[in-house]
Amino acid sequence: MYQYIDDKNYKHLIGIIIGGSEKEESIHGLAHVGEHMLLLPCFENEDEDESYSTFGYTCIDHIFLYFTSRNKSSLKKIRNKIEDKSVITTDKVEIAKHQVICECENLKDKIASNEKKVKFITENRIKNFAAGNIDDIKKITTQEMENWLECIINEKRMFFFSLEDFVYDSMQSICVKHNMNKYEQKKEQTVELLYMCKDIKCRCDLEIYAPLFQVSEKEQYLQLISDEYYIERYLIRFSDQVEVTEKFFSYTERYLLINMKNVLFDALPEIIRELKNSSEWGKKYSYKTEKENLYHHLVLVSKENESSNIDIINIILKKLLYEISFIDVKKEINLLDMIENSMSAEMQESLKNNTKIVIT
Repeated sequence: MYQYIDDKNYKHLIGIIIGGSEKEESIHGLAHVGEHMLLLPCFENEDEDESYSTFGYTCIDHIFLYFTSRNKSSLKKIRNKIEDKSVITTDKVEIAKHQVICECENLKDKIASNEKKVKFITENRIKNFAAGNIDDIKKITTQEMENWLECIINEKRMFFFSLEDFVYDSMQSICVKHNMNKYEQKKEQTVELLYMCKDIKCRCDLEIYAPLFQVSEKEQYLQLISDEYYIERYLIRFSDQVEVTEKFFSYTERYLLINMKNVLFDALPEIIRELKNSSEWGKKYSYKTEKENLYHHLVLVSKENESSNIDIINIILKKLLYEISFIDVKKEINLLDMIENSMSAEMQESLKNNTKIVIT
């Protein structure tokens, strides 16, 4: 994926387009073909630059492009080709269409499984999926690709970052207008299960999704990270492999994701009871005694001053796409005093109501 990502002999350029497949109207797969097309200049090798490497992906809410080369001038040429739209030619469009169709055919079962899961979690609110529809993809024209890229440029939805020159303060000046339509939850709220395998043995893996409140202030994000830490620590008694994080399908489709591996299937009812009664966890598990461990955890999670380019990319994506502030816990340790000594009321509500569990 990120080839040579931390090799200091290489320069790194990332491009982020806000609005992936969710921006498509009638042509499902336009964004996916666009992503492949925008990566093709690296393979032309006009400069005979053997150090080129690239990869990208398309999501529901964004497109990600990654280019690396020893020569900074090579990356500048690629960016110029994209921004002046000269990247679009009939040959490139056809190549990109062929690549995407092959990908859809080769990953047909995996794509169908992922789409089924997203429909279940979001209660069918998401209609356009990243892979696209093969029949639509076959009909895409060069003119439609030109219109697609021109719309992105005119609406200022494309951002480029040179990782070696990146300055965190530059993110503060970027203003993005996101789709603010909040999803509507069902009036009758309950735990729902989706079985992704035919035969459930004595042990299984769980993906637990709970609606996540919007986080914008640093104090809110610190509280969220703290809640995730406590949930992970509490549920580890059911599995020695528990990971708690955020999962974003779009700006408003936000979820807490609890991954639990190798769980006893018979323990599922008890896990559900615990999630619905998370307000009682403080009586069984002392938050105050974990303050020091929590601090070290927060330092690891907030990596603003780390040198890893992957950390920088993740911070850029969270800030640009979801307005989540990055935090330097060591400098802002006073924020820790603002964290509640128990799980936040918003998190308790999320775990209690409308939780979706995917079983594999």
